[in-house]
Amino acid sequence: PKPTPGGGSVSALASALGASLSSMVANLSINKKELIKDYDKFISISENCQEYKEIFLNLIDEDSKAYDDVIKAIRLPKKTTEDNKIRYKEINNATVNAANVPLKILEQSVSLMKQTLAISEIGNKNSITDVGVSAHLIKAAAYGAGMNVLINLKSIDKKHSDEIKQKVDYFLSDINDLFIKTDNIVTKYLNISITIYQKYYKYRLHLQALLYLYFHYIH
Repeated sequence: PKPTPGGGSVSALASALGASLSSMVANLSINKKELIKDYDKFISISENCQEYKEIFLNLIDEDSKAYDDVIKAIRLPKKTTEDNKIRYKEINNATVNAANVPLKILEQSVSLMKQTLAISEIGNKNSITDVGVSAHLIKAAAYGAGMNVLINLKSIDKKHSDEIKQKVDYFLSDINDLFIKTDNIVTKYLNISITIYQKYYKYRLHLQALLYLYFHYIH
């Protein structure tokens, strides 16, 4: 069996799905009369998320190709000293690229999470759970991409490795901050909804009890 598409491609797919959900919520907010003041923002978020979706869909194939290139480099001949020099150089170059592709997925996921945070703040609250699912997908994509970057760092020179590792740490810190803000908005709204439902449920139980007493003992 082929080793691709692997975790990097799946991470890109997860963010593509998140982008689709965030775009959908923006579209569902556009025609709401009570949200008309943010009409232009909804259009912008929707269009941006659609662009990110296309980027991630392209990165699915790009990640698979990058890994395939590493396998090709590993399979180069190694009979002579010159063969080994060429092979080492090709492996290093292919592995750097194989780390850079999921790094793109991670970086673009940060940008997408910013759009998702924005729609969580101003969008149609009837679709708040879609925003929550989107945020979780994007966070999972970011962490998945980060892992796929780090696994490749073991096989490349220290200079490139250190530079890329710093970027991974920076982007993961960003994704965590953005996710927490988005998740807090989603959770807060859901808690309010649950509280309202619980109050309604208690009221309905009291009403049923009163009706029971009236029809069975008073009427």
